[in-house]
Amino acid sequence: MFESSLETIGQVLTTPTVFVTGFNGPGPSAAELSENPVYAGLPAFQAGNVYDIPYWAIRADYDESMAFLDHLEEQFA
Repeated sequence: MFESSLETIGQVLTTPTVFVTGFNGPGPSAAELSENPVYAGLPAFQAGNVYDIPYWAIRADYDESMAFLDHLEEQFA
């Protein structure tokens, strides 16, 4: 897992796409983060390329992997 402070987030998250997930439970959503001006100014947020991933997707057992693939198909199909 990776965590960054708000002071350095603009230097770290320069990618054109960002996936948001919680750790051991739901975290803030992409929509909630976009309300913060620090996040709203990032390239991925400005381009609308920020996506929520269920927090349980980081646990890669078979059932959750299959459920995550279903989630991706629904979100991007």
